[in-house]
Amino acid sequence: MLSKSNYKKTSKVNIKRKEPKEDEQGMLVNANSRKRFPVVSLPMIPTVHIDQVYRRIVNNGGAISGTMAIFDLLKQFTVATTAVLGVSFVRCVRIKKIRCLAPVTTQGTSVTLKLKPSGSDTSDNNFNSVNETYIDTSASIDIPAYISLSPSLDTPLGSWHQNINVDGLLLNISAPPGTTMDILFEYILSADTPISAYSRVLAGATIGTLYAGPILTNFLPQGVNSI
Repeated sequence: MLSKSNYKKTSKVNIKRKEPKEDEQGMLVNANSRKRFPVVSLPMIPTVHIDQVYRRIVNNGGAISGTMAIFDLLKQFTVATTAVLGVSFVRCVRIKKIRCLAPVTTQGTSVTLKLKPSGSDTSDNNFNSVNETYIDTSASIDIPAYISLSPSLDTPLGSWHQNINVDGLLLNISAPPGTTMDILFEYILSADTPISAYSRVLAGATIGTLYAGPILTNFLPQGVNSI
């Protein structure tokens, strides 16, 4: 008589698993009629896909002092519908990470980076964060000023922003000439073709081409079609 432990081992060995069978057309076919344990439900699937992409933005002009708005995020994902008009092809977008590097051009002359996230995102006083200013300063030509921020989803700066009400302010930036800023975006493509809530004026664009736009005039996207 088999012991309990040997019975378990024997039971496992005797279970014959039926693998998908290749038919005459080379298709792999599986069905409940071939399964010892039939499929009774399908797994949950995501219906919205979230993509990520970095934009490298370089300040080749003068010093920058201004506030990034929601439309600055949306303009990084522009498709030209005419030679002079572009719309955003994303439904919503958020900032996952920001990192800035500001070089010292003259030894002993300091440069300062300042990033100040917006403290609120609505007029109803129901979505706020601490209005903190992040600062780094350097006077050494060998060591640039540097700041990296990974904003929380629970703050206006790090939350999702839809392709509506695009004038909302997100981040005050103060940066010297020569500053490089990398922004890691998360975005969801629009289900419409294309969504037209946000649009921007272009010049000499090619219809159907994807473009990224400047942030605060002097911050220009690198390595992509920029307009």
